[in-house]
Amino acid sequence: MNYLECNHCNFKNTITTERMVFCKECGKKIDNNFVDWKKSKFDSSFETYIARETTENGEFIKISNPIFKEKENLFKRTHHFIRSRTSSEFKIFLGSTILQFMLCFILMNSPVSVNSSTNENKHYLNEVKWNNYSISQQISITLPFELKKSKSVLPEYLHNYLSYDKASKAESANSFSVTIEEFDVYEGINIDEKSYLTINDEYMQSPGTIIASASVVDHLKIKYFNSSSQYGSYTMNNKNYVYENYTLTKGNKAIKIIISYLDGDILLRKYADIVSQSLQNNIIA
Repeated sequence: MNYLECNHCNFKNTITTERMVFCKECGKKIDNNFVDWKKSKFDSSFETYIARETTENGEFIKISNPIFKEKENLFKRTHHFIRSRTSSEFKIFLGSTILQFMLCFILMNSPVSVNSSTNENKHYLNEVKWNNYSISQQISITLPFELKKSKSVLPEYLHNYLSYDKASKAESANSFSVTIEEFDVYEGINIDEKSYLTINDEYMQSPGTIIASASVVDHLKIKYFNSSSQYGSYTMNNKNYVYENYTLTKGNKAIKIIISYLDGDILLRKYADIVSQSLQNNIIA
């Protein structure tokens, strides 16, 4: 395992994800986290970061999503095979490849896609229904639960300036949620984009919820939208949650995408990784 030592309390945080920003012991932002580190480095791969900036106790195990990794490998093998084999051989290989894609699809839709020992007390498994959705007919996102219409999470004052608003959510109650809100501001109305960053989902707006930490850590270009992402944690009903808050803007159009899930649940973290990866697949290099 590899560890990132907190510069505030010296606690050694076990690295389980590229998005480790806050110390699990004191809750403060770690200065040398990967998302900040990579901005100023020419070679900013996660592997390079692990090798240079973390302590080691045993062999490093690369964190990856097996579903997306398998798809990537299949595309690479198919491309190589097309260039190096005859048409008859290609047909046989293509049939095998299609079968592997079907198995991959079944894996994503199966509630028992992980070791059975991790399935105890995971009530949300019976609700899992992976599907792809389009946002504003431009952004594609993959979600583990059905996307349904929901109430708006926007502040009341903002509704006075909107010509269009659509709110939806994919969730398993109090365990995992993806809130998506699309809205258009009237022409001629200028709203500071920084105010969009403070818009939170329904869980985070609940009475008694305590936002423990937050940090704007990245800026991307997603399908011609300017995008900023914010990561952090909060406590609701004495349970700890992690969130990812994305803000996409283009002209008078804005999109909010907020992922929230129970901290400490490895399977839910994998779900969140698949969702965020599907969103980042829209990035324009």
